[in-house]
Amino acid sequence: MERGFDCFCQSENCLGFIQGAAHLPLDVLTKYKLSDYIQQKLGI
Repeated sequence: MERGFDCFCQSENCLGFIQGAAHLPLDVLTKYKLSDYIQQKLGI
């Protein structure tokens, strides 16, 4: 993702600032289904 953005969805699980999977902690990433490509790039 080239540029992050503020999220105002008001979901209780909202991350607040969206900036791409590379910036998320592993415990958050494991809650989502990620493509093989993204998993490879993240080394998970």
